[in-house]
Amino acid sequence: MEVLRWAATTLLRAGIERLPGGGSPAGDAAFPVSFRLNGRPVEIFPHPGESLLDALRNRLGIRSTKNGCAPQGQCGCCLALVDGLPKTACAVPVEIVAGKDVLTLEGIPEEERRLIAHCFVTAAGMQCGFCIPGIALRAKHLVDRNPAPTRAEIAKALDGHLC
Repeated sequence: MEVLRWAATTLLRAGIERLPGGGSPAGDAAFPVSFRLNGRPVEIFPHPGESLLDALRNRLGIRSTKNGCAPQGQCGCCLALVDGLPKTACAVPVEIVAGKDVLTLEGIPEEERRLIAHCFVTAAGMQCGFCIPGIALRAKHLVDRNPAPTRAEIAKALDGHLC
């Protein structure tokens, strides 16, 4: 059994989400979970209890979402936008995003990412960088809804992040 689990993990890391004929390399889930990730459709067969964070990082190659406190969902390092709303991916079961749109930093257009990065650098907001992707997504969420936020609104929006 351990050999089968190793083989399934190896296939998943290689980016093979489905075997020919529709079988699951993991073999754990009875049904697939389909959603849109950064504008493209994806389908995975999740492990029981698998978080959105684990699916994004381990199955789909998304590296901007980080594991800072899983599964507490308190630090903001794993933030993703689900149907436009900020969600801590470590605390969201992957099944919850079925049929939804998930956006990570990788899905933001390059020009917009550069603008966000420039704003952080200009404001001396770059420390180690570990939590910046989550903060950048939270900032995007705020500015998309309020193009001219006050300092208090910015502070409130970023309150869910440790840094």
